[in-house]
Amino acid sequence: RECIEEAFRRGKSVVSANKDVIADYGIPLLKLAHEHGADFQFEASVAGGIPIVRPMYSSLNSNKIEEIIGIMNGRTNFILSSMTDRGLSYEDALREAQEKGYAEADPANDVGGFDAARKIAILAKLGFHAYVTFNDVSVEGIQHITKDDIAHATAMGYVIKLLAVARQEDDGISLAVHPAFIRKGHPLANVGGAYNAVYVRGNCVGDIMLYGQGAGALPTASAVVSDIMNVIQHVNNEMTGKRPYLWREAPLKDAGKIKAPYYIRLIAANAPGVLSSISGVFAGHGISIRSLIQKDETKEVAEIVILVDSSADAVIRTALTEIERLRCIDRLRHAIRVIEV
Repeated sequence: RECIEEAFRRGKSVVSANKDVIADYGIPLLKLAHEHGADFQFEASVAGGIPIVRPMYSSLNSNKIEEIIGIMNGRTNFILSSMTDRGLSYEDALREAQEKGYAEADPANDVGGFDAARKIAILAKLGFHAYVTFNDVSVEGIQHITKDDIAHATAMGYVIKLLAVARQEDDGISLAVHPAFIRKGHPLANVGGAYNAVYVRGNCVGDIMLYGQGAGALPTASAVVSDIMNVIQHVNNEMTGKRPYLWREAPLKDAGKIKAPYYIRLIAANAPGVLSSISGVFAGHGISIRSLIQKDETKEVAEIVILVDSSADAVIRTALTEIERLRCIDRLRHAIRVIEV
């Protein structure tokens, strides 16, 4: 950051792919660049070769951006695609990703969702003109996704993806990264392998999606060289640092108030009254059940898969804590959001 700031103070333009710095300090750096008549270009910081940063502040600036949903980490998408398409376990898919060079030896930044969180923070600050940073993103990774979750999603007509989601609503902005069920027919559901995609909804343009390679030497170089060419054009036309950026202090929604339907999987005793006990807890919190399926029964236990209507995250978590305390419940396996777009 200090090197970039010093370059701006000397009137030098900067091209960067450093998403960590831009996610946390992007707005102050853009302001400093403008003050000193310099350009700050960072197309390669999000989704590699996909041209998404510049459209956020240029091509789409006639729109109020309402929603940004992206598959922004190719490594996790490769893992989930391998689990879906070839029935691999999470551990085997991760190992293969590492062998192919898609995943680092320590994959925590990717599979934990932190890489995608930095990228959605960058797009949200540009698309929403809002002073947001990486710390404003609620983050959940894919480490606990199992073959059973993948199988249930497939049977229900969904695909599991790690999604970065930013929404701008009347009561504030919400930013989150988490695994999610998304309908098989949605374009994002069909993004496979190590590819990235960003889906944007504007109040005028409607829905658009940009798709391509989100990492790799040549895709990243494409974005970096494009930025350099842009700066050269601005230098030749004596217009570096001429674009003002408009920002506002937008209210952030508490992560616990973000609503979504949920897929819930738990193991319970195979006994009378279990389903009514579970339903009673959900009803007590105003949560409606869309579907409830009892699967894989044995004499002692059964697996129960539940889909509930859109509810606030904090309400879901409270209800699940109560359900886990029921004597008839062996363990809660998973709770995954369902994205409806």
